[in-house]
Order: sequence, then C-alpha cells, then structure tokens
Amino acid sequence: METSISIQPVGVYKTTLHSLHIVVKDFMEQQYQYGIVLNRLGKVEGFFTSTELLKHCYEIGFDYVEDMESLMTLSKVLNKKFEIFDGEPVTITDMPKNKELYILRKDKEIVGVMDRESYLSFIVKKQQFELYHFNTIFNAVPSGIMAVNIEGNVTMLNPAGEKISGVPKEKAIGKFITDIVPPEGLLQVLQDGQGHVEKYKVRKRWYISYREPIFDGKQLVGAVGVFDDISKIEKLSSELDTVRELVKENEALMGNSENGIAIVDIAGNILRKNNQFQQLYLSIINDKNHMEIFFRTINDVVRSKKIQHYEGTIGQGVVCHFQFEPVLEEETTHKIIVRVRDITAKRVAEHQMIQMKKTLKNLLYMEQSIPYIHKSIEMNDIAKEILKIAKVSAPVLIKGEIGTGRTKLAKEIMQNSDRKNALFIEIDCRGKSYAELKKVLVGEPHQFLRLLKTVEGGILYIKNIDFLPFTLQEQLANLIMHQSKEQSGTKVDVRFIASLSKEIAFDGPHAFSERLYYLINAMTVTVPPLETRIDDVKLIVQQFIRLLQEKYNREIIWTEDALDFIVSTKWERNFLDIQECLEQVVVTWPDAVLTKEQLIYYLKDKEQELKKAIVVNKIIPLKQAVMEVEKELIELLSTQQISYRKMAKILEVNASTIIRKVKNIENDNKTLQEE
Repeated sequence: METSISIQPVGVYKTTLHSLHIVVKDFMEQQYQYGIVLNRLGKVEGFFTSTELLKHCYEIGFDYVEDMESLMTLSKVLNKKFEIFDGEPVTITDMPKNKELYILRKDKEIVGVMDRESYLSFIVKKQQFELYHFNTIFNAVPSGIMAVNIEGNVTMLNPAGEKISGVPKEKAIGKFITDIVPPEGLLQVLQDGQGHVEKYKVRKRWYISYREPIFDGKQLVGAVGVFDDISKIEKLSSELDTVRELVKENEALMGNSENGIAIVDIAGNILRKNNQFQQLYLSIINDKNHMEIFFRTINDVVRSKKIQHYEGTIGQGVVCHFQFEPVLEEETTHKIIVRVRDITAKRVAEHQMIQMKKTLKNLLYMEQSIPYIHKSIEMNDIAKEILKIAKVSAPVLIKGEIGTGRTKLAKEIMQNSDRKNALFIEIDCRGKSYAELKKVLVGEPHQFLRLLKTVEGGILYIKNIDFLPFTLQEQLANLIMHQSKEQSGTKVDVRFIASLSKEIAFDGPHAFSERLYYLINAMTVTVPPLETRIDDVKLIVQQFIRLLQEKYNREIIWTEDALDFIVSTKWERNFLDIQECLEQVVVTWPDAVLTKEQLIYYLKDKEQELKKAIVVNKIIPLKQAVMEVEKELIELLSTQQISYRKMAKILEVNASTIIRKVKNIENDNKTLQEE
C-alpha cells in the first residue's frame, strides 16, 4: 500500500532576480501549480497559485508583462498563509491551523510544497496502512490475543486465540469473558487495574497468560490478555534436569536474597553460602552458646527429617530467625538449607505498633450507632448500591454534609462485606491539628505501613478528608501509591474509604490534591441532605430518643409538633446537632411532657448561654480559672497552624509569653501521660 507523501514541484523566485515574464514562462513550461517568492535575503515572503499569477498578469495587462523586470508588483498580492517544515510533518497536529500551503525544506533548500488536502489524504492512507499492518500482525501472531471492555465482554480475538480457546470469533465477540474461557484473570485486571502473569490448567492442558489493563488517560476501559498453550513445554521441562541452569538460579537466589542462606552437610560444614550469611555467621562462631544451639539444631534436623526453627540475638543486639530445612534423598537427610533472617526491624515495628495503638486511642472514634434506617427512595437506592460496593475491595469516596450518616454508610459497606469481622478504624480529620494528623498518618518512618498492618484485613475510614492539609494530602497520596505497587507478598490488604463534607477544587487557596482524589475515588456514594429525607429523619430521631431515654432512664413524652419541629429545622451539623440537642433535653428537661413551644424556648435559652465567650459551670480558685482559660485559648489557636508571633498578636501579648506558656502546657500534658 503506497503511503509516501505527495510533494508538488514549485517554482522559487527572488523579487530582485526574476522578471514577471520569466515566471510566466517557467509556469507554462513546468506546469507549476504554486510559486514561492523570496526577498533579497532569501526569506520566504509568500506564495501564489497559477490562477493568481494569471489574474495578476490580467490586471497589469498582458502587453506589459515583459516590461516587469522584477516581482515587486507580485509581492504585494502574495498569500501569507503558509508554514515551513524542515522535513515532513508527522501527524495532523503538526499542521498549524489556518494555513493554506506547507513548504517543505531539506538542507535549507525548498524541495516542494503540499496543500492541506494532499496532506490529509496522505494521513488517511498512512493510517489505513498502519491499520492493515496491525491487522496483519494481529492475525499472524501465533499466540492467542483476547481483549475485553470494562464490562468484561470480549471485543477482540485473533485466529490463534480461536484455535487455542476452541471458540470461533463470531461466537466470542460481545460475550462475557467467562462464557468463553474458564480463567477469570482478565476480570481481576478490571477490578484492581494491575497487570499480571498466570499459568493455569484447563482439563489436561497447561496455558500461560500475560494480562494488562487498557487505559484511556487515567480511566480504565478494558483489559487484554496474550495466552499460549504451553503443554508441550511443560512436559519437556518436567523431563529435563538441567543442572547448570538450576545451579545458576540457586546462585542468583542466594546472591540477591536479603536473608542469609547457606547449604551445609550433616556435620555442619558449610558447602555454599551468600554474603549475608557470612556476615551473620561471624557473629555466631564468636559466641559459644550460639554455636552449640546452631549445631544442636542441625543434629535435630538430621534425626527428625523435619524443618526446625529458633530465634536468637547475636552481635550488637541483632535479633535473627533461623530456619533449618532438610534436603532428603531416599528418605535420608543429605544436606540442610539454613536461612537466617534479621527480624530486628520487625520486633521494633511490633513495639512501635503497640505505642501507635496507644496514640490512636484518643484520635480514633468507633461508635456503636443505631441500625441503618432508610425509608426514602434516595436512601433505599443507596442501600442497594452499598450491597454492590461491599462485594469488591476498591476505594470508596462518600460525599455529603457533616452529620448526614456518612460513617454509618461506611460501616454498612463493611458489615455487608467479607471484612465484617475485621477491624474498622476511623480517623476524623476535622478538628485535629496538623501535628496530630501528621503523627497518626505520616509522622514517623513506616508509620503509615504500621497503621495499615494494624487494620490489615479490615477498613481504614478517613473521615472529612477535605480537612486534611494539602501537604499531608500529597504525602498520603505518595504512601497509598507506594503501597499499591508493592508485590503481593508485602502488600497489606486494607480497604480505603474516605468522606468529603464539601465540594472541592484542584486549584486555588483551598486546593485538594488531584492525585489523592483519584486514588480514593474508584467508587462514589453521595449522601443526600436531610431536608430531602424527612421520613428517614423522623424515624432516626425517634430512635435517638428511645436510646437516650434508655441510657438515662428517663421517660419524656414528646408531642407530635415537637418532633415535627426537630425534623423540619435546618441544623448546621445535621444529625450531630440533633443528637446533641436531644441528649441535653433528655438529661435536663424537668417535666414529663415536651411541646413545640417549650422546646423552642429551651433552645433559645441554650443559645444565649452558648453565645457567652466563657461559660462558668463550677466554682474554682480564680488563679486556676485563669490558667484553664489560657490553656484552652492556646490549644484552640494551635489547631490553626499559625506561628507563635501571630498567636501573640491575636492574644495581645508578647511572643516570649506564648512560648513560655506553650512549654508549660506541654510539660503538664507529659506529666499527666506519665501518671
């Protein structure tokens, strides 16, 4: 198929060297369609067509053409809509818009021109050729190739794939993948977006498949698998015993292993070892007790023909795990493989994890909430969606106002999944200082990994993630991406759920990390506001009242108009404010009946009390009261991530005073923790 670009010859003329009648004669002899005019410096001034040349001659009069000894008059009517290429443009995007001619230059010499129509024709032919080339390769590849779309339906199958799978292309296209072939590997790629290699057996034949995701930008749109029947290869490899290759692989394994590996005989003599084992073995032989344990374990392995383990501390406090594995020949131990693994970091991590759980105690919130109540159409639809979401492990983003039940939905996802018996940890970013959030998420090295291992098999719910400072958002995105790239052996199985309380933007003063957003937004649930769920709200309020009255052993009769007032009022924090209001009423209301008017009066009275800058609820010494107020003011300002100088300016004191008082508060808190 011809795909070379069609270049038209062109006449090139200088305004001062060529006369008009020479140009006309040249056009007639060479049958040019285009001419290019250069100025005296050799720079292209513009171009003209044969039609424009004829028109120009007509306008000045054909009798006067021979009198025009230069092209100055022609220069005034040149077309300036051109573009110069050194070589050939590669794609349509290389062609600037609003250009009528493309001048091709090679080694600074003009070699021809082409118009847009000619180039577009060339591009079409080239793409047709590439498609033909692709189809030829696709059909000729001896390996089977099958592609599916995001729904798991087959979109492509080459002849080799038809032969290997035993399914004609006509019957495969459009069908669900598992209706065509038994392995579900492509569905796994669609689920986690990760490519992998799998060797599998169908009936008596072995196959190998290389599977990769297909992305359109950042959007996963499908997956492709390349597969081969390797039954003959498997049979040959099982019959061949290539000692050289086996030794080579073992050497590579030992050399690249992070652990110490050695092969010893039954007397304990080292036959082969790697550098890591040599370094640890030097510490062993210098310790008499360890030497006795080492050789005693070898004797135990020879006698029992079973794997033996033990742990010990060698050298400068290095904690090691030793494994002795017998190599049996005719049921007799001939050699022993010794593996030594440095587990010092593991033991330190276990200790740090215990400390981290203590830290998390004041930051993590796990409520025993009421049953999931949904009566409205919107929440019924969400309940059905939750059942689908619970069946997979992709990250979920829950959007909705504060206090609309986002945490309850996160727990519903867990309760309906196979993680329901695992740990659910909630980290609420709202109301936490920068230092607190950094400490619990990314503070120390490997902190995030320890957090994931704490939740392993369960769900980590990051609530109100829009309150997380941008720098911590970026760090969290890096940690999640790093964890997602870990190999299956080191990857921690944790499902991420996050919630947003407001709309976000990727730029501006309150920008949200775009990378983090796409990492946590594989699936989205939007919780509608309470005013659209009146039926749900009323049922939940009634449930709140029952639970609170049981908790405080009080019986208050709420009139219907009082309940309607609670339900119809717009609360700033939705259910959080409703529950707080109900609890105050249940605890403090003196009568057995509560009407709407009494409730309104009660709330107004509470509102006046809350407007006070300082609320006194018990009598303490004045000096202690001043210290308590100072402490609360400083702790409140600390959550705003501002400097000591700015804090001092707000409180109208010296910066040194703030620094001194902050140190006193830190010392007091440290003393309380030690107690």
